[in-house]
Amino acid sequence: MVSEGECAVMTVIGRGGSRSERESKPPEITKKTLAGLESSSWNPVVDAFLAAPDEKQDITEASIIIAGGRGMGGAEGFEMLESLACVVGGRVGASRSAVDEEWRPHSDQIGQTGKTVVPRLYVACGISGAVQHLAGMSGAATVIAINSDADAPIFSASDYGIVGDVADIVPRLEGLIRERIGKK
Repeated sequence: MVSEGECAVMTVIGRGGSRSERESKPPEITKKTLAGLESSSWNPVVDAFLAAPDEKQDITEASIIIAGGRGMGGAEGFEMLESLACVVGGRVGASRSAVDEEWRPHSDQIGQTGKTVVPRLYVACGISGAVQHLAGMSGAATVIAINSDADAPIFSASDYGIVGDVADIVPRLEGLIRERIGKK
């Protein structure tokens, strides 16, 4: 950075560089059908949910965050995320567009104009992956993205990507997790 003025201001997001190793290699894409969601090949995804149950109130302290964006379609779409978060002891977060639509409160907003989070697991549901949002969740240890757009930028910042409708995928994932941990 070069500044020609008397004063220079630079902002840095804490722990933002911890994903550099993941970003240096392209993600491996494995195509599955919804029918394949019940197979054992989904064990790593289910295991990621079970690795870090947490019930902390503040989203910045949560080990698991289930975040939704415009792809949730409305406030009612976030109800399935609340259900999944309840099962795994996580918190629900949101993109700026979801907050702007008043589907979630500003306290749930993740990104440059919201909060920076560093969970062990971050699940992005219906979030395209704007640079501002990615900056707020770049410190997550494991990222799972669910989006109907296979070209969504969120997939380049993800460890696991599921291309499909969140309204189909999230309830199936919740069912698999409930089955694994014995919750009805």
